[in-house]
Amino acid sequence: MKILVTSATSRIGRAVADALTDAYDVTRTDLPDHGGGKDGIVACDLNHDEATDDLVSGMDIVIHPGFGAHSGDATWLIDFHTRRSYNLLRACVDQGVPRAIYLSTLRLLEDYPERMTVSERWKPRPSTDDEILAVHLGEYTFREYAREEPISTTILRLGFPVVDGPSANAQSSGETAALAVEDLGTAVKSAINAELTGYQILHVQSPVSNARYLMGAAEMAIGYPPSRELLARDSLAGEGAAR
Repeated sequence: MKILVTSATSRIGRAVADALTDAYDVTRTDLPDHGGGKDGIVACDLNHDEATDDLVSGMDIVIHPGFGAHSGDATWLIDFHTRRSYNLLRACVDQGVPRAIYLSTLRLLEDYPERMTVSERWKPRPSTDDEILAVHLGEYTFREYAREEPISTTILRLGFPVVDGPSANAQSSGETAALAVEDLGTAVKSAINAELTGYQILHVQSPVSNARYLMGAAEMAIGYPPSRELLARDSLAGEGAAR
């Protein structure tokens, strides 16, 4: 399976690409002024042009980090998450790429009190933070493409903060919405392997104590988080392979 990861020099983009490299044929890309063209990262401005068409041609899935992809002022962020996202999806449709995944953030729902059990059915209540608002617009871009064009789009709203390392690090952080980098990789792989069609919004955070956001939809759609029985089976399989 051929997968394109955009914003590959960002922390989120790099973490996702690294998690997928062993199992998939991964191409990394980024804007020229954000490190694209260096260290094996394809440079592309994500304009509505032949370069973007060539970039996505032959891909099975495009993964587009949203929150944490890049920093900038309000104008730049809105342009990145709307116009450039639109151009990327337009190229996907024109080149026959069937699926795209947008990595959003659960901070869109941060304004709800922690005592509430918030699911994907709840309406976002974005703050006035420039990046939060831009990512919110990015979700709309992906939603409308799935409604109007022959492409399936999935929104993964990622937990916060994103902490390095294994799932245990999210647990020890004391944060009720934390997402460990290891779990981020697991969730993205699960979304890739699931047979998702149309438009989906899924909440993804580490399975910490008193988890702030419900993940029932993700569990049903992509099997994330994995059940304890599945984790135990994979652990035993790994030990057997090591022997």
